[in-house]
Amino acid sequence: MLTSIAVLCLLPALHPGDIQWVGDEPMLIAGALRADRGHVLAIHGLTGTAGAVYGPLPTWLYQLYLAFSSDLVTLVALRAVLTTLVVALSLLWLARTLGLWPWFIPALLCSPYLWFYGRAIWDNTFNIPLCALAFASAVSFLGRGRPWTLVLSLACCVGMALTHLMSLAFVVPVAGFLLLTAIPRLRSCWWQLLLFAAGAAAVSFPYLSFLQRSFASQPPVDQSLHDWLFPLLGARILTAQRIGDIFGAAWLASDASGWGRLVTLATIVSLLAFPLVWLGMGLALIRAWRGLRATAGDGERLQGKTALLLLLLVLGQAVVDGVTAKSGYTHYFNATWIAFALLAWLTVNALRVPVLRGAATGVLAASTLAVVLYLLVRIHHLGPAREPYGATLANQIDVARALNRLPPGSSLRVEVINVASFPIALRLLRTLYPAREPPLPPAALRLTYQTDDPLDGRIRLVGP
Repeated sequence: MLTSIAVLCLLPALHPGDIQWVGDEPMLIAGALRADRGHVLAIHGLTGTAGAVYGPLPTWLYQLYLAFSSDLVTLVALRAVLTTLVVALSLLWLARTLGLWPWFIPALLCSPYLWFYGRAIWDNTFNIPLCALAFASAVSFLGRGRPWTLVLSLACCVGMALTHLMSLAFVVPVAGFLLLTAIPRLRSCWWQLLLFAAGAAAVSFPYLSFLQRSFASQPPVDQSLHDWLFPLLGARILTAQRIGDIFGAAWLASDASGWGRLVTLATIVSLLAFPLVWLGMGLALIRAWRGLRATAGDGERLQGKTALLLLLLVLGQAVVDGVTAKSGYTHYFNATWIAFALLAWLTVNALRVPVLRGAATGVLAASTLAVVLYLLVRIHHLGPAREPYGATLANQIDVARALNRLPPGSSLRVEVINVASFPIALRLLRTLYPAREPPLPPAALRLTYQTDDPLDGRIRLVGP
């Protein structure tokens, strides 16, 4: 099992240059580069589509990396391994604390969404490892009461709040639940909490002050019942459903080969995660009721508290989605994905027949892993979709190096949709990647696609 987990932790680091490089990614790196050149820490991160300003933690991490290296491909590989490793270790910690069947961990790590988000240079995606570690340490504290696990969980919650505002769906229920639970133990850990609170306030104050000013101009949103019910689809992050939102639905559907048909079937099979999560909600209700009774034993009480916390996370997601009128996109679950993973895990763990447990786990893992391998191979060898994915980072780095060989007086006509829409992407790469070869004479060039295939997103420079 540990070998399979280790392999799956390395899988997101394969072909790191094939990641998406469109809008948020270059803006995050550009913000980190500006802050480094100004010798300051960034106060905030990106501005969301609704005008809210996100936290500076991702920018800080990229500032740290850019202080030593400007190679973004290496950054992707390091980020992919480290984030997936934190997720895997957190799941192992949860399995040990709660006595869960550990062989379900590889099935969770096979998720195409976790694979993609582990590689992507987005701010929101940092919530995936942070919420896993926060939840694992929170459950450990609920079971054993060690002060350092409480501080670790609360620190991860602060990190999530400094990453993206969607994390409030996780931070408020977990932090509130832990602090209420810790009241009887405050005498033994009051000074750790006091030091932590002082540090968290000092780190967060500049961003929170800026955030308060940005909220003053927020327009009201139109809420709908669909937004409030969206968390019922939280299992999607464990499947391959709607993966076309990232990689292009037409691009995926265009493959009529046997492998393409297999991936279509695998996507359907991966929907098994939905009944697993829905049944897990029912099991969580039962365990919360049993575990919180006065006659419950220590083990049953811990399972009850954990189950209640899982349900609170689903409720927190519903409140955030409903109040902000957000639904539809899978990355809205990045801060609470651990709840849906644990709910599915509860269902699998409740299957007392080993054959059924192994079959459910194997089917889910095989279906999602097939999609991941397909995406990994097809993007690398045949290229990604023109929209919304666009040319890969490695492809754009090659173009940037070629452009840097052109002297003043050269002209460039851009015929690539994503480059025209997000000029910062290629402009930033030209700053980070100087030319490796001698300069060329002035020329009039076109930046266009490599092929006439309307779905092929690879780009190249050509003459007039």
